[in-house]
Amino acid sequence: MVIYYPFTQKVSNSIIYHIFCSNTNYKNMKDTVLLNVSSMINAYPMKDDKIAMFTICFHLLRFSCEKELLQKNPFDEQGDLNIDTIIKESDLTDLGKQLFDDLAEKWFVYTDKTDGKIDRKNNVKMLEKYFNKLKNSI
Repeated sequence: MVIYYPFTQKVSNSIIYHIFCSNTNYKNMKDTVLLNVSSMINAYPMKDDKIAMFTICFHLLRFSCEKELLQKNPFDEQGDLNIDTIIKESDLTDLGKQLFDDLAEKWFVYTDKTDGKIDRKNNVKMLEKYFNKLKNSI
């Protein structure tokens, strides 16, 4: 099910994340949906925003694969992100179950910020920083 919202102004990535990936409809399911890439992208009406969200999801999922947080690979043989990727709790490793949701939220909040000269959606060093901080706290 795809839900379209007529956003008239820029909506933050973290709000979109909470609407489409952390809402109660998903949480009441037996296997919790943590990230729905297609819904995240389709939440934005503007092409530039869709591309930005795709990039944000790409980096989050690539990093999560490299850190072995995911049991499934959301990328095809060419390394392209499958836009229909849905990450459920059952798709996570034991470490992923402890870190993924918090890592995703921190990443979406970080990429919301537009201040400064940093291209935040491509600054994967912040994913590493958040990952290390979260891992050290468990």
